[in-house]
Amino acid sequence: MKIYLEWEAAKKLSLSISTIQRMCETGRLKGCHKIDDTWQIPQDNFITNEAHDIKAKRFVRYLDRKNSLNDNIDEFNL
Repeated sequence: MKIYLEWEAAKKLSLSISTIQRMCETGRLKGCHKIDDTWQIPQDNFITNEAHDIKAKRFVRYLDRKNSLNDNIDEFNL
C-alpha cells in the first residue's frame, strides 16, 4: 500500500499542508502516522490511486496539446 507524505496528499487534494496536518491530527484522515514531524497518510484515504492519477495527468496533457493545435479555443467564446 502506498503511503503519501503530507505534501503529496496536499497536492493530490488541492489543499494546504496545514489543512492536511489538521485532518491527520483530528482523525479525519484515517491511519496517519507522524514520523520526524511529517505526517504519512495511507492511500486508503483517497478514492483514486496512483494509476488513476497518472491516467488523468496524461489525459489533461492530451487536451492541452489538442487545444494548442486549435489556436487555444475558448469554450466560452465560440
